[in-house]
Amino acid sequence: MKTFKHSGDMGDIIYSLPAIRAVGGGVLYLDVDGGKDEPIITEQLRPIKQDRLRFGEEQFGFLFPLLTAQDYIKDVRVWNGEKVDIDLNQWRKLIEQHQCLNITEAHLRWVGKNEVKQYEPWLKGTLADEPYIVVSRSHRFHTNDLFWLSNRLHIEERGIFVGTELEHEVFCVLLGVEVQFKRVENAQEIAKLIAGGHEMWGNQSLPMAIAVGLGVKLFQERAPVTNCIFPMRDSQYV
Repeated sequence: MKTFKHSGDMGDIIYSLPAIRAVGGGVLYLDVDGGKDEPIITEQLRPIKQDRLRFGEEQFGFLFPLLTAQDYIKDVRVWNGEKVDIDLNQWRKLIEQHQCLNITEAHLRWVGKNEVKQYEPWLKGTLADEPYIVVSRSHRFHTNDLFWLSNRLHIEERGIFVGTELEHEVFCVLLGVEVQFKRVENAQEIAKLIAGGHEMWGNQSLPMAIAVGLGVKLFQERAPVTNCIFPMRDSQYV
């Protein structure tokens, strides 16, 4: 059985799953030190004066139920220096060399599976079509306030916000309306909520990565970088 290692962030881990599936699945080790001893990570973070990614024990627990629900993930464990077959952190080298790749393409290329149809859904979820829209907007990658403001009444009527309480507060202040807030305990609950809704609206974030993995219709606030662009049939970038 193959073993894999990843140091995060959470969305990056979700985007790595097609690569794990493509090579037959296995055991995924997650580095709760956020790659602080990984040169490829520390070198990329040096310009922004960080020495590690944000992934830690809390994030491990948050992702665990969703990851272990996938058939191709045999187990998820905290990495304690074990030797692994595939170091998934090396996708970062390929992104540096080929900036046209998205994160999933980079992971697939690293494991030698360029030909895999990356847009086939890789997360389990019974898709429904309830009238609500799942909304999420993290504090990074804000490029289009006008999109949100132009749809403020529609979001007020049909939106359910997932994220932190602070993200929700800032979002409501921007729109000038009160949007329903859904408190979740883990990433699996986010996946169930997104799978049940009509659409996903958000920016580059964990909920958006889950939406891509589920294959639902989505609107993504376009980030300055293009490594999270997934030209699926039901994806739009604004």
